[in-house]
Amino acid sequence: MDNLSATSRSFPFQTMFIEVFSIVLAVSPALFVNEWREDRSNQARAEAALQNIENEIRSNLELLNVIHVNNLMAVRIMNGEEVEEGHQAGQFIPGIQIQETAWSAFNSTGVLAYVDYETVLKLSNAYAMQRVLKQTSSQLTQASMSVAAFATALGSEIDPNDSHRHFADIIALIVTVEEALLDSCEEVLTYLDSRQS
Repeated sequence: MDNLSATSRSFPFQTMFIEVFSIVLAVSPALFVNEWREDRSNQARAEAALQNIENEIRSNLELLNVIHVNNLMAVRIMNGEEVEEGHQAGQFIPGIQIQETAWSAFNSTGVLAYVDYETVLKLSNAYAMQRVLKQTSSQLTQASMSVAAFATALGSEIDPNDSHRHFADIIALIVTVEEALLDSCEEVLTYLDSRQS
């Protein structure tokens, strides 16, 4: 009788253990498949984000090439150097127009976690240099506007040559940063192309 009551008492625990084990066994593959599907979806989102960044860098590079050629000619003219025939330079163009929308979206949507560290580091370095260019260019623009506003308030004319001399150092810095950013963008695009191969 004692044997029978001990068996009947242990039976519900065995049954409960088997039921729990069966549930875990049934649910685990579904969770694994769901996690795998979600991971693939996040990887696809990360690749799409990288493609957008690559397109943005290509677009910025095209614009920056035009700006840089113009600015080199403008600096030569400011310095009194002769420029080759056929090359025209207008005013110095600060590189404020370059974009970082795709990079901002990449950082704010969480896909960053699905991209390898080396890629994120290379992109981050290029965009950090781009921010330096934009900030320096913005400072030049603000300073130029302040000088123009002050001259207008005084009712005097601004001599462009004199103005350029005042900003020669910051203009030289901008041209140097443009060159470094051009190299950095080319390097990043080469890296992204090799990554896809």
